[in-house]
Amino acid sequence: YTKDRLGLDDGRMGVLLLFLGAGAIILMPISGWLISKIGSLKTMIASAVVMSVALPLLLLMDSSVAMAAMLFVFGAGLGSIDVAMNAHGVQIQNLSEKPIMSSIHGFFSVGGLVGPLAIGLLIKLGITPLMAAISVSGLMMLIVLTQFRFLMDAATEVKVNRRFAPEKSEESSGGASWLNAQ
Repeated sequence: YTKDRLGLDDGRMGVLLLFLGAGAIILMPISGWLISKIGSLKTMIASAVVMSVALPLLLLMDSSVAMAAMLFVFGAGLGSIDVAMNAHGVQIQNLSEKPIMSSIHGFFSVGGLVGPLAIGLLIKLGITPLMAAISVSGLMMLIVLTQFRFLMDAATEVKVNRRFAPEKSEESSGGASWLNAQ
C-alpha cells in the first residue's frame, strides 16, 4: 500500500524500512535505562501508546521523509515495548520459579502475527487500510487499558529485582556502565 501510494521502487522501500529497525535499535538501550527509572509497566504502557498512535499515522504520511520519521517512531515503540516486556517477563519468571520465558516469547510472536493478519483480513473484507489500522490500534489500546492492572507495579518490580538480583562485585563495574541503572 505504502509502496504504491508513495511511488517507491523496491530499493527505496527497503531503505525506508531500515528506519523501523533503526528506531527499535536506538531505543532498546534507552528503554533499559527508562525501565530502571520508571519501571517496565510504565515503559510498556508508553510504548503501546506510541505504537497505537503511530500505526494509523503511517498510512497518512505523504512523503518518503515523513514516512521514514514515522517508521522510526513506530520502530522505537516496538523496540521499547520489546525490552520492557522482556524485563517484566524476567521478574514474573523469577516469582513463578518456573522457566516461562519461552512461552512469553512464543505469545509475543503470536501477537506479532495476529496484528498484520487482522489488518489483512479487515482490508480483504473491504475496510480501508486506514480504518483497519485504526481498528487494530484501538484494540491494542483497549487491551492495554484493561489488562495493565494485572502486571507488577514499579514498587513490586523493585522488590522482586532486589530479591533475585545477583550480588554485585567491585570487578564487574566497567564496560558499558552507562547501560546499568546505578
